[in-house]
Amino acid sequence: NKALYGTLKAARLFFDDLTGHLAAAGFVANPYDPCVMNKMINGSQCTIAWHVDDIKISHKKQSVLEDILNYLQERYGELSITRGTKHTFVGMDLEFKNGRVEIAMQSYLQEAIEAFPEEIKAKVTSPASEHLYTVNKNGKLLPEDRRECFHHIVAKLLFVATRARPDLQPTISFLTSRCTVADEDDWKKLKRLLCYIKDTIDLKLTLRANASNIVMWWADAAFAVRNDFKSQSGRGMSLGTGMIQCKSHKQSTTENSSTTAELVSSSDALIMIIWTNNFLKAQGYPVNDTILFQDNMSAIKLEKNGRQS
Repeated sequence: NKALYGTLKAARLFFDDLTGHLAAAGFVANPYDPCVMNKMINGSQCTIAWHVDDIKISHKKQSVLEDILNYLQERYGELSITRGTKHTFVGMDLEFKNGRVEIAMQSYLQEAIEAFPEEIKAKVTSPASEHLYTVNKNGKLLPEDRRECFHHIVAKLLFVATRARPDLQPTISFLTSRCTVADEDDWKKLKRLLCYIKDTIDLKLTLRANASNIVMWWADAAFAVRNDFKSQSGRGMSLGTGMIQCKSHKQSTTENSSTTAELVSSSDALIMIIWTNNFLKAQGYPVNDTILFQDNMSAIKLEKNGRQS
């Protein structure tokens, strides 16, 4: 009754089997993410996290890691294992050093550049120009083969942007909305983005937690920048260095002022703020404070004082 990799039920069957096997060994799932399990071993926490069948295990002592690997191999047979400070996990190249982790995905970016049928050579200093969100109603639609190429590259870049390159997210957020109706202007915007990526392909996301145990969030909004007059939200979270969580997306409602657009942005962020605090505390990470940074005083006053502001 082995599940075949790639079938619809395979991931669920493996999840049930793995969690049961780990629970039998004394591991307890984080109630806010069932794909993260923990156990105190020799006075230190051992954490196992996974995505489908890509598993990452961490503990201070190598001997503990070897015992767990042997335990898993007794159940699942010989595993492909990497040890040390460099790993590839869910497509991300991770390197741990000097109390920080560096995340890179150069191979995916290079594949996106090579998939574009035109030469990428222009020098640009930003992912997009100021007319990113402008849509030409009379724009010439791309022929189907180029539209499929556009869709393929944007999807690949979306995978990278949500993991290792948050600087690409505002541009990718717009381009993903154009995949079914992409025109010549969208093609040029994608080409400019690829030019920027080519010049910054070695850029890595560096993450480090400082000793303050303060979770810092930023939320902002660009008012009515979309062609249907909807606003663009952005949020990010850091524990010291680098953004661990980032998202840039089109708001689902049409707002009548920059203040209400900022309120929507902070409201959307609040969901992840609460979840992140709960997740970190369940992991045993002490959260001393949570701070949300905004730059709209009217929105801040409304959030603090309500309508009486």
